[in-house]
Amino acid sequence: MELKKNKKLYYLVISVCLLICAAVIRELAREEDYILLETILQFSRHLIHAGLLFIWMSTIKQRIMQDSVRRYLLASCSLLILWLYIRTCKWMFFPSDTWANRYCWYAYYIALIFVPLFGVFVIQCLGKSEDYKLPEKWKLLYLPAIILLLLVFTNDLHQLVFCFPDGSAFSDDYYTYGSCYLLVSGWSILLGLYFVLSLLRQCRAPGRPWFQKIPVLVMLSEVAVTILYCMNILKCDVTALNCAMIVLLLESCIQSGLIRSNSQYDRLFEIANIEAHIADEKGKMRYVSGQAQQPEAQVRTWMTDLEHEGIVMDGKRLKCAKLTRGWILWWEDVSEIMTFTEALENTGKQLSEKNDLMKAELELREKKLQVEEKNRLYDRITEEVTKQLDQVEQLLKKKDEKEEQKQLAHICVLSAYIKRRCNLALLAENSTLLQAKELSYCLKESAEMIQLYGTMVSVDSSCQGETKAEYLIAVYDTFEQLIEQILDQTDAMLLNVHVLNNQICMKIQMNLEKDWNIPQWNHWYAVGGSVNIRQLEKTWYLEFTIESDLV
Repeated sequence: MELKKNKKLYYLVISVCLLICAAVIRELAREEDYILLETILQFSRHLIHAGLLFIWMSTIKQRIMQDSVRRYLLASCSLLILWLYIRTCKWMFFPSDTWANRYCWYAYYIALIFVPLFGVFVIQCLGKSEDYKLPEKWKLLYLPAIILLLLVFTNDLHQLVFCFPDGSAFSDDYYTYGSCYLLVSGWSILLGLYFVLSLLRQCRAPGRPWFQKIPVLVMLSEVAVTILYCMNILKCDVTALNCAMIVLLLESCIQSGLIRSNSQYDRLFEIANIEAHIADEKGKMRYVSGQAQQPEAQVRTWMTDLEHEGIVMDGKRLKCAKLTRGWILWWEDVSEIMTFTEALENTGKQLSEKNDLMKAELELREKKLQVEEKNRLYDRITEEVTKQLDQVEQLLKKKDEKEEQKQLAHICVLSAYIKRRCNLALLAENSTLLQAKELSYCLKESAEMIQLYGTMVSVDSSCQGETKAEYLIAVYDTFEQLIEQILDQTDAMLLNVHVLNNQICMKIQMNLEKDWNIPQWNHWYAVGGSVNIRQLEKTWYLEFTIESDLV
């Protein structure tokens, strides 16, 4: 840990020394009359500034984990490098009082306008997922930035940013600030303050609170430098100073934990409670965790094979994965897993045997249940048509040649009812709702058999949709009850059945030669039906109605 701190301090001292050296070179170049030597000094100063920025840019790539944050920080650093290159071109390659020199000066504001904007975008990306994309509403900030930049680049037309005295050349030697310069400076300052204050507000990083206030001090220093420069109080290389202040601001945010970074990973790896090694491309070990032992020499030659399967030695599995410029090897303690796996294999064999027995037992149980269900259904259906079955048996026992035809017809009537009634019962087992047309089929078949008995029957049915099975069964049972009562007493019958509009209605018109005992209609009343009976001489009118829950 101490070595890490010393390394950071070492890099800081080197950077400060280089910046001081660059400042000294600048002063020497200003005093130098020899043009070639002056050019060399100026160019070396530029190399120092740009080199430091390139080095810092490379550290950003390694330290910042979140892709979107890293992208905007790198963009900011690229703009700072561009600023330095433009400055060098302005002072070294383009004479003063020329349009090229002037537009290099205007180009300074590319970085001054867009670097704070990228800082705002960094704020929006912090703490988000890796695939986070900046919302479109935030990208609208590009519009005022572009407008401000256009104001700067078109200053020769309106002089709203920089004002030049009448009759003098348009250059940075003699100028004053226009009204729009306040917009440009205000844009940079406000976005910079928003960046720092938002970081402090969102920060959840542990550490010393005073250390996390350093970015605020850096930002205020930057504002002070800007104000002093605009008042012509501060005379210095403001470009290099601004670049240094911006880098210092961002680096202080990283070091204080306001912007998350991947630091001290080597220390974390050393104290990690794992057995792992990191080797270079040649197999030489570079990092070793605190719990790991040095692998055997032959292991280094197995790295390519280890990448796929690994090897098991002494209850441990050695695995390997390819890194960008090396390998990582780690040991996995699989002794418990191997013991557990063996136990699972034994248990699996026992369970497989038990499963076969249970499967056979289940099949037998299913067959038994099927038989029981069939017997239950058979007993229930038989119970419901027992009366008709007894009648058929009695008719078959009778031997009356004169009444043989009527007996056979009567048997047909009973058999039709038995068949259709059993069919309705089977359908009702599978569903509480039946197609109303099933009732039409039942009545028409029974009517055909009744005609064999010598009774004329006309059937008019309109059965649509679905209704409860118990309602259809009640209609058919009631019809059969009536037929068995008056079969010998009528020679003609009109039957009209409608299942429509939430109503079941069966109308019967029949001729009777003599009076008959009206049944109790138990089946009909059991389902909430109503009965209306009228008599006109020898003609009877019966109307059976149910207000149903028709679907």
